[in-house]
Amino acid sequence: MVILGLVGGLTAAVLAPWLVGSVLSIPQHMKSETLIALFFLAVSIPIVIVTSGFRGILEGAHRFDLVNIVKAPLGALTYLGPLLVLPFTNELPGIVAVLVAGRLLLLLAYVVMCAHIFGFIRSNAKFSDGQVRQLITFGGWMTLSNIAGPLLLYLSRSRDSYGARC
Repeated sequence: MVILGLVGGLTAAVLAPWLVGSVLSIPQHMKSETLIALFFLAVSIPIVIVTSGFRGILEGAHRFDLVNIVKAPLGALTYLGPLLVLPFTNELPGIVAVLVAGRLLLLLAYVVMCAHIFGFIRSNAKFSDGQVRQLITFGGWMTLSNIAGPLLLYLSRSRDSYGARC
């Protein structure tokens, strides 16, 4: 999942200038700010994908209590974080950086919980070729869904707003 997340993040980072320059309708004075924010989002792709894996480990063990203990306060940070940043900056990269930092905190919390409960993170795990293939396939679908879902949502909103203007 880490490798596929890195590939997804790198792909997003490479595509960001093209998106800002050609695809998205962004006023000229906001293009550099948007590009920096997209780079922050590209950095967040591996974080989000790996976080999903660790959350899945906890949910697979039926530890929804731990998932919710972490998700609730850090989920609130998704809404409160940008508000907390506003006294210092109202620029998009600063706001996105706070959101990415919240995602990183969520990942770290899940890693600590998994290490504490299962202890497998500290061991020398060995995988067979079949297991590696299954993990790469699963991680590939996770990467695709984590990229495609928000992209399709944005495109749907763009189409709806375009139709409203016509």
